[in-house]
Amino acid sequence: MCIRDNGKGIAPKVLAEGGRVGHYGLPGMKERAKLVGGKLEVWSELGSGTETKLMITASVAYAKSHRALWSRFWKKGA
Repeated sequence: MCIRDNGKGIAPKVLAEGGRVGHYGLPGMKERAKLVGGKLEVWSELGSGTETKLMITASVAYAKSHRALWSRFWKKGA
């Protein structure tokens, strides 16, 4: 899945560092992608918007039961 906007973009330093202190958007998206065995790529240039690409295997994306997928996010006792 690829999403692109035409906004103001993300500063190169913020992308290189994986986010800003006290902000959890980029780290949270990468963490969730990893939990489902996927990969998240973020491209941006100031004044040119941002492109976010999520890649996951078809077996996860088209699973008949989403229970197994969601169980990766919410573990019992957590």
